[in-house]
Parts: sequence; structure tokens; C-alpha cells
Amino acid sequence: MKTLPLFLSALFFCALPLVGQNARYGPYGFTDAVPVNNTIDDWVMVSDQNSIRAVSDGRATSTELYGEREPIASASGGTAILLTEAEMGPTGFRSPPLDFSGLTEVWLGFHQYYRQNEGGRTSILIQRNGTTLRVIDLNNSLVPGAETGNDEYVTIDLLEGVEAGPNMTIEFAFSGAGYFWLIDDIGIYDAKPGLKVIPERIGRYFDAQAYPYQVDTSNWAHVPNQLVIQFNPSATQGYRDSLQQELGAFKVDSCACDFIELWEIDGSLFQSQGGQQVPATGSTGILSNIKKAKAKSKVDGVDLNKYNLTDTIPGPVGTAPNIDNLAVLGLMPEEWSAIRIAILDTGIDYTHPRIKPFVHLSEANSPGSGIDEENCLTNDGIGWNFVEKNNNPFDSNGHGTHVAGILADSLSTYGAADCTYEFVAYKTHDNNGVSTLFDVACATFQATLDDIDIINDSWGFFGDSSIILANAIDTAATRNILIVSAAGNDGIDLDTLNQYPACYAADNVITVAAYERTRNGDGFESIAPASFTNFSPSFVDVAAPGVDILSAAPIGQPDALKSGTSMSTPMVTAEAAIVYACLRESLAPDVFSFQHVKDSVIGATVLVSELFNTSTLGQALGYSESCACNPTSTEAATAAAARFEVFPNPFTSNLSLRSVSFRGGLSIRLLDASGRELYNVQRTNWAPGTTQSITLPDLKAGMYFLQLSGNGYSWTEKLLRF
Repeated sequence: MKTLPLFLSALFFCALPLVGQNARYGPYGFTDAVPVNNTIDDWVMVSDQNSIRAVSDGRATSTELYGEREPIASASGGTAILLTEAEMGPTGFRSPPLDFSGLTEVWLGFHQYYRQNEGGRTSILIQRNGTTLRVIDLNNSLVPGAETGNDEYVTIDLLEGVEAGPNMTIEFAFSGAGYFWLIDDIGIYDAKPGLKVIPERIGRYFDAQAYPYQVDTSNWAHVPNQLVIQFNPSATQGYRDSLQQELGAFKVDSCACDFIELWEIDGSLFQSQGGQQVPATGSTGILSNIKKAKAKSKVDGVDLNKYNLTDTIPGPVGTAPNIDNLAVLGLMPEEWSAIRIAILDTGIDYTHPRIKPFVHLSEANSPGSGIDEENCLTNDGIGWNFVEKNNNPFDSNGHGTHVAGILADSLSTYGAADCTYEFVAYKTHDNNGVSTLFDVACATFQATLDDIDIINDSWGFFGDSSIILANAIDTAATRNILIVSAAGNDGIDLDTLNQYPACYAADNVITVAAYERTRNGDGFESIAPASFTNFSPSFVDVAAPGVDILSAAPIGQPDALKSGTSMSTPMVTAEAAIVYACLRESLAPDVFSFQHVKDSVIGATVLVSELFNTSTLGQALGYSESCACNPTSTEAATAAAARFEVFPNPFTSNLSLRSVSFRGGLSIRLLDASGRELYNVQRTNWAPGTTQSITLPDLKAGMYFLQLSGNGYSWTEKLLRF
């Protein structure tokens, strides 16, 4: 046996901290790890030196089979241990004798990058005085040619079935025809190493609520082994199946007319099943698979399935009402002239007396109708529950009802009596206020199908941006949808740590911070930033009241006080809805856009010097003067809107169009759900009442938009291909 050479000292070895301390380690940084005298130099090789060595760049450069792979993605970087097949028997390296006396827990943590070959075996041996007490096999589910991700972090409970004591050693053992096994950042701890989430309060909440999670390179939590993927319309089902096989992934879910999909890569497609090797290779590493998918020409976006939150307070789980007969609940049918506001949250109590008058109800698409109103959802009469995948978006937390109550109260106070507003409840967050990227992206894309005007997002996540959510927001912009987003409640300068969707540089996003109002003894009111609010003159557009806001609570509970930018956001959403109703009456449909609404909301703000570091120019919410909507009759509105009549065949490429009035030159365009042009043809001198036929390109099943535009007008019709 030979002592490992001194240049291996760059490989971290943190021996046991004091009993009672909870040492924590994250894949991308140590927290509270306490190094002691034992270092990696004290470990010894159990092999000839040619089969175990230090590699300075974290790559298995000694083997031709490593190719162009990335180095092992460990916290320390640089030097790592490389084990390869030994010529004279098993390869391994062993710790010096360690004293675990009196300890109830001992955990081993390390990074690994391993590629399997026929007969390869990787193990951890727990020994005392040279006697093996336990053999822990690793990676034995991988078929030949499959590999772990280069970022895999392993934790092992060393004392499971083993009595702690003195003179115990730990050995990494490698035998058989393995390709390579890279190891780095070995640590031993008196408690299970934890994952570091920034901000740390979020990680503590995930731990307390027992959510499984991993962290990305920016220390934000995501669902283990899951990715969200968006394909180009040209991607056939065969292409998708081929990519799934390449990545070893399987489809878990899809939404918004299959516009995005949820995939999982849990290693099951790389396992030995029933003694037979499955003919699949690839990597179980979720980050490395994202890189592969991003490189595909027909993939428009792929992301980790990131968690996001409304709040870190679990809510009371109540029983949702039976919605088989919505008429019993006293909800009013939808009105053609209503401004539709989607609330992406924990659901809403649609039976609450102050909220109920605003709840959207589609009688034609209500439960029991079995009707899909061309939005790929059936029986979604009052919204959709993306958490439980059903049509009942009742609030199981209280946060969404509080938000809806603020919105309802604000509209009742400042909105004109003859203007109508409808809330469409998208339940995206569970009773703990937790959601995933997949669910909020699904709801945002769904809004483009449901003729939504404004989206209220009283939630967010830190870390890296999401291309999928950015695409959804951009798609919403093409449908004139304005998004009002909370800045967040961690007292953070958003210039230094971005939260999303608040920090997206999208024209159709308004970001809202919170301020507090106080009165002195003379009754004078002062304004100051809320102690918790995130802030940034660059990213925050407006601040609104957000401290001790009284609003509705679900399940018959009395009104509740809540604080947060979540409470400030629906106040700004209400102002946007009021402006939307006014401008829609005064501007021609082909001229009106979300930008007019955003400009008017910002134009109505007041500048407060105390908020100069909180929002742009210290802008604080101000309400516009209310205006009448003056709605015309449904029949008149329908006739005015029907500039063209379209007769699609959902199963073929033929499309017939009829103009209601004379048209000169015009352009006929077909767009996919993300606004990408798929077809464009020009027509001239179109007489009223005459029909023209066009042949569209071959299209996969999904949602599309037909857009006809000419001199001074633009008209859009939603199409579905089955």
C-alpha cells in the first residue's frame, strides 16, 4: 500500500465535527463544515498506482473513452480522484482509522461521475480493524454505456445496521470493467448533509414541509430528475420519442394543448430489469441532459422543473365545494364585455360573498357539459386546478382568496359601476403555497387560450431565469396580456439577486413592491418601504400598500390581515383592469395594446421620495379617474367583431374564409402558439360575402392563430388542429 501523494490535498476531506452540531453541505458550496486534522493525505491506496491517481482538471484524461465530457462538477473544482480498472485486482482507497464512538449518526457525502461497463462494480466498504462490516453497492442499476451526471452528489448513512465505535475505516472500492469513476469533495458528518438554498428561509421551509429537492448552480431548488421541455412546431412525435430514448426520459404530463411537456429522468430506463439489460444508454444527470436537449434544433426551451412560492405559511386545508351544479353556488354567467383577470395562486374561494360576483362562469363549459371550448380543457367553467389536474380551483391555503379579495375590494371601490370584471382562477400552488415551473408555465400558456386580459402573479422564485416561463410571457404579449408580478419579500436588492417573473425584461410585465403607511399623532400619513419588500429602481415599476392588509379568507373564516408584495400586486392589477376597461372603449381594437395599459398605470402613479430606492423614480400606486364602459349589446359587439368568418376543418389543411365587408390588400398569416409565423399569403380586392380558400401547411395537433391584417385593422382567430 502507498500513501496518496501530497498533491491530493486539494481534495477536501472534512472529518467529523463536534457531536451535536449539524454539519451541512451543498453540492455547490460548504455550509458549517468543520475541517480537522485528518486530510486526504492520510488515506491509502488499495491497488497499484496506475489505477488510481489525482487528475488536476477533474477529467478522466487517462482514458480514451472519456471523450469531450465535462469535468466533474464539484464544489472545490480542480483536482479529483480517478479510479480505473486495476490490472492486479480491485482498485480502491481507504481512510485512516476513525473513531465514531458515541455517535448515533455518521454520514458520508461526495461528488461522483461514473460510467458503467459490463461487469463494473463500485462500492463503499465499512470496516473495523480490517474486518468488513458492510458493503454498500453504488450505481449497480446502470446498464453498460450509461453514466451518472457529472454533477451527482451522493450521501450515505454509514451506521445503518452497523454499531459505531473506534478504528473504523471507509473505503471506495472499484472492480470489474468500469470505464471511469471520478470522486471529489469527500466529507464525513454527524447528520445528513443538507442542500443549500438561497434565500435560506426557503430551504428551511422545503425541509420542514418535506419537499424532495435538488439545487441548481444558483442554489435554487427544483424537483429532482424533472425537466420542462418546449418543442418547435416542426418536431414530430417521432422526433420527441427519439429524444426521450436518447435521454432515458419518460413523459409525465403535458398541458396547454401539448405546448409544453414534463419529462422525468430517474435512471429507470438505464436499469437492469428482471435480469435483462435494457438497451438504453445515456446519463442520469439532469443538468447534463438539459445541455443535450438545448442543443437540439427542434427544442425551443428546456428547464429544470423549478419550485416557486406564494408564501412560506401552510394554509388550512378545507373541503372544496361540489361544483357539479354551479348554478347552486349563485355564480353569474360570463359577460362578453368583461375584463378577464387570471389569478395564478393557491386557488380562490369562489363562494365568498365579496368575490363571488366577480367569478368567471362559462355555462356552456361548466361541469357535466363535456365541452372543450377550443382551449384543450373540458368542463373548466370557473378555471382550472393545475395542482390536482381537475376543474375545481378552490383555495386550500388562503393566500389566493386574500389576493382575490383585495382585487375585488379595489375594483368595487375604484372601478366604474357599469364596467364588468371576471376572475378566472388558475390554481397553480398547493396548500403550502408551493408550485413548480411546469404548473405556472402551463397556466400562463393557458391564459393565451382563454382570452385573458391581465394575469396576477403574487409568487416568484430566485436563481437562474427560465426560458420556458419567458417564452410563456412573450406568448402572452402577442395576445395583449398584461402580467402584474410581485417583487418578493426577502428585503433583497433585485439588482444583485433576481426574482422571477418580477425581473423579466418583458414589456408586458409590471413589477410591484410594498410600502407601509403610518399616521402620527396629528393624523399626518407617512409612507416608507415595507421592511420585507424586495426593491430595485431598475426592476420595480411601482410600489403599493402591503402591510397589514385586511382581506377575505376562505371556508367561512373571518377576514384576515396579511402583509407582503403579494398583497400589493392585486391593487396594481385592479388599477390595470380599470384602465383596460377605459382604453378598450376609447381605442380601436387594432390600435389598443397592453402597452397603452401599462403606460397609463405608470402615468397615474405618484412620486414619493421615500421610495426612490424601492421603485423607479419612487413611483407609488395611484388610481386613474374612473370612466364608464358603455357596453353595447352582445349582438352588436359580435357583429362588429366579425369582420371575417372562418370555416376551418380541424382534420385537414383546407381553410375557408369569408369577408363581411369589402377589403383591399391584406395579409393572411398563420402563427403558432408562441407567435412564430408558419404561413403567409397576400390577397387583394376581397368583395363582401365572397369566400376564399387557402391550403395551410401540414400541422401537428395543437393550437394556432390565424391573423388577417390590412390598412388600419388586424383580426385574429384561434384555431385548433386535432
